[in-house]
Amino acid sequence: MLEIELNVPPIPLLDGRAAAVVADELQAATEYAVNLAVGTILPLTPIDRGMLRGGMQTEVFGERTEIMGRVFNPLEYALPVETGAQAHFPPPDALEGWGRRKLGQEGLGYVLARAISKRGTKGAFMLKRGLEACRGRIVQRFEEALQRLKDRLAG
Repeated sequence: MLEIELNVPPIPLLDGRAAAVVADELQAATEYAVNLAVGTILPLTPIDRGMLRGGMQTEVFGERTEIMGRVFNPLEYALPVETGAQAHFPPPDALEGWGRRKLGQEGLGYVLARAISKRGTKGAFMLKRGLEACRGRIVQRFEEALQRLKDRLAG
């Protein structure tokens, strides 16, 4: 009788822990990415009363190998500040406070609304510029996570 005994080493790749190891590394890299992104975006975000900066949020969700992260701002005016707005006539009352705080003058609401109705507004592109600024470090972090995954899975 021929008998072969094979001892499988207790490494994550072979003992059923691989998915948990992958999820752990992906979760950590994704959390790093969204936190780095928001930290880069905030200083680029226009500030008036601080609500736009204060509204910036991050979220990491999913499980196993399908982990996603996002940076977002749920405030209604966040998208027009990011991308700009086409010409439209906004409510003058909504611009009164901005004119007082930024330009130091009262009664500019109608004048500002009329200017926006002719030219629209330019975008700040804080999310786009922030992500571009930190993209290299995010890619590097995921490359490091891949190397750690190789090391951890091999035991």
